[in-house]
Amino acid sequence: MGLADVVLTGGDDVLDAYRKLLGPSVDGTWSLPNARLRVTAAPQNLVLVGVDDAASTTRLLTRRGLELDAIPDGLRARDLPVGITSSSVAPGSAGGDAGIVAVDHLVFFAADRDHAVALFGATLGMDFRLAQSIPGVTDPEQAAAVTQLFFRDGELIIEVVAKSDVPEKISFWGIAWRTEDLELSAQALRDNGFDVSEIRAGRKPGTRVCTVRDRTLAVATLLIEHSRGART
Repeated sequence: MGLADVVLTGGDDVLDAYRKLLGPSVDGTWSLPNARLRVTAAPQNLVLVGVDDAASTTRLLTRRGLELDAIPDGLRARDLPVGITSSSVAPGSAGGDAGIVAVDHLVFFAADRDHAVALFGATLGMDFRLAQSIPGVTDPEQAAAVTQLFFRDGELIIEVVAKSDVPEKISFWGIAWRTEDLELSAQALRDNGFDVSEIRAGRKPGTRVCTVRDRTLAVATLLIEHSRGART
């Protein structure tokens, strides 16, 4: 697999927000070690999975029942915020003051657990690593109603929150950005005008997180710091 391609829809305000988060761009594109982020006029936020051979992958996905539509730089699954791309991008690094080092994970919502497992696991071929109830939820009905699913594609982790009351069958919800110094990153973003929450313990043991609350980032945005050995 190649690098994941995160495509966000937006104009100058979104571009400016990501320059503050990630540093200078090249034509609205940022390359990181495990993903590329692009701000475009696309009608929908989506994630394209990097593939080495687009033609053979297209045939395989079609046999697996996925309908694909052509878009710039790739193919999008019909009515879904995912697709594939064979666009070759060398791994890079963010250059902003916030100290972002990589995408930690991407977050999707799904209306049905089994559909999410079928799409990301069986169809797209990602490694299905874990299914669990939301940590810290003690009410049995609430715990049963929401499931976290984790998939891995190379160096990128996909988290899917499956709950029956979401309006779309699959939606791309947010990005968690990895940093090695959460205090530095949070303060740098505050200095750049972002509303950043207080730092708190993450749901995963050995992590700390904070939320960046800004609509111009186009999707929900989290910063995460892992203690040594915490990330798998």
